[in-house]
Amino acid sequence: TFENFTRKKMTYEAFKDEKEWGRHYYPVVNKKSGVFQEEGQAAKLGFPPNIYSSESNYSFYANICVDIWAHVVKHGIRTFDIDMKRAQLKQLRIPCSVLLVDECQDLDECQVDLIHAQRQFGERKILHSVIS
Repeated sequence: TFENFTRKKMTYEAFKDEKEWGRHYYPVVNKKSGVFQEEGQAAKLGFPPNIYSSESNYSFYANICVDIWAHVVKHGIRTFDIDMKRAQLKQLRIPCSVLLVDECQDLDECQVDLIHAQRQFGERKILHSVIS
């Protein structure tokens, strides 16, 4: 869940919002083929869907991740994903006149949003390269 947040376009406010469906790991909330199907992976491991499939049970993880993000920001903890998420949330300006994005097929939503936000800073060229 924490990794999903750092790689998604999602804002911190949306991540804190308990009504935001996208803050949960998709296989948990997918009612058709998710983890908590009657014959699903969780049931096979001894976690009955009727008990564990309610949001009150799995939202615990998203709530903990909100607390972890607050701790990370407060204490200046840095990793690549955390730094990218901070830049995306703050819509930091990348200082350049031309931005070359090599192997853009490997970008996650957070990075795409950060690059897209660069347009607000005026005339800049953004060049994309896809390596196959």
